[in-house]
Amino acid sequence: MNKKIAILVPTYPPHFWRAYDLLKSFKKYGFDKQADLHFCFTNEEEADKFGSYKNKIILPEKYRIFENKGIINIKKFYAIFSLKDNYEYILVLDDESLFIKKENLFNICNEFYNHKILYGNTVIFNPQTQKSIMEIQSHCKAFYQNEIQKKLSTYDNLYLWFNNLCIYKTDLLEDFNQKTQIFNNIEKLHYRDFDYYVFMYYLIAYQNFSVFDMNVYAIYGALESYDFIPKPESTEYKDITPHHCNPNIYNKINNKTVFVLIQLNAGIFDLSLPPPRNATKAFKRIISCFIPSKKLRKKIRESK
Repeated sequence: MNKKIAILVPTYPPHFWRAYDLLKSFKKYGFDKQADLHFCFTNEEEADKFGSYKNKIILPEKYRIFENKGIINIKKFYAIFSLKDNYEYILVLDDESLFIKKENLFNICNEFYNHKILYGNTVIFNPQTQKSIMEIQSHCKAFYQNEIQKKLSTYDNLYLWFNNLCIYKTDLLEDFNQKTQIFNNIEKLHYRDFDYYVFMYYLIAYQNFSVFDMNVYAIYGALESYDFIPKPESTEYKDITPHHCNPNIYNKINNKTVFVLIQLNAGIFDLSLPPPRNATKAFKRIISCFIPSKKLRKKIRESK
């Protein structure tokens, strides 16, 4: 392989149609000239069902572990460490993604590691999300020694997941594994051991990455969400130049550098039109999180 970038996409049968659409868009915008697209499957049966395709990664039987619901993280890390010796960068996407315009991937990867900035947002802590967010951060910090965990805990007020493209620089992976032992204990991975969140903590602790507060509220990650709420008089989110986002917020951000849409939970969107109805419902849910009364929260969420 003479290409410097691999794009890794875990997939499974219910999402194959999404993976096919992603593959079509990958070729449509000429990314096949810049990178190799690899799909990762849980077993041979899934890989065969997907059809004829050159770049398939199949999880070995010994790693097909479902007890902790961490199979997606096992698949990602197995594939990442399988590919690392053949590429300079590995970009991991979910199969619910779609390329929408051509960009120079190698420049994007280099820019990310030169600027060393991770985007974060404030999570609206309510009973539905508070436990989940705290568990994710706790699980991902647990791969590091206590003094490192204390340093990382200073960022607990911001949520980092899916606010940056998941770009792995392969010459860091051996040190990353030495610091975390994550691949050596891959069979123990839990659902909350979000792959790139663990790696972002490594970038903060050992590669001098800083965290930029976008100054917005969202239920989870702002760029993956159906909507977000800027803090009073906040304009910071307009200054960032992200390369991906949920289609529902495409026209709310500085989208000139966005080349891939993520979290296509409701299919393909016309980006020139207002957000669909489900985005409006999501926005009402965000607004309701600020209401202390449970009865009033429910009323707002159910209003037409």
